[in-house]
Amino acid sequence: MTILQVFVPAELIEDGQCPFPEIGEKARYTLIFEPASADTPAELRTEFTARQENLAENLHLLHCDGFAASYSGPLKLPPRVRGRLSAEFGALVPSAAQVTGTVRSRRMVTVTSQPDASGRHPRNGTVTLADVPAGRRGFDSGLVAGRSVWKNADGGGWVSMEPPHDRPWVREVGVLVGLDTDG
Repeated sequence: MTILQVFVPAELIEDGQCPFPEIGEKARYTLIFEPASADTPAELRTEFTARQENLAENLHLLHCDGFAASYSGPLKLPPRVRGRLSAEFGALVPSAAQVTGTVRSRRMVTVTSQPDASGRHPRNGTVTLADVPAGRRGFDSGLVAGRSVWKNADGGGWVSMEPPHDRPWVREVGVLVGLDTDG
């Protein structure tokens, strides 16, 4: 059994590009590969052997056992690579960069960041993984009501949604899927 760890971003699910992953269901993802950096959390890293095919300047296809992934970068990768596999919008990467398998596990990926002195949050934060609660089909952005954008005569209206300025911003950013490429 080959279990591949694939990060499925919340926006792909929310836009209807991918269904919310359910244990035991078949899934097909168009993949991109990002080499591991110091910022890549260990839980999101995977390692595999790949043959690199150069498609264009800085665009490559990694051929692996049972799947392929797109890679954008100037470097020639070693045969054994370590990094993150993420699902991506199919229109943005070569059509051959795909994997199909059975969902064997799924964990919610949450990012928590602390505001700086001006109330702004950095892009990165602390990544945590947790079991997906039964029946869960969506994500909590952690945004709160901000300034009023429009008010009508009866006091209703619209407000902007933004990260909290005075406390940690806890946002669910996707699902880490354990995909059985043999099943």
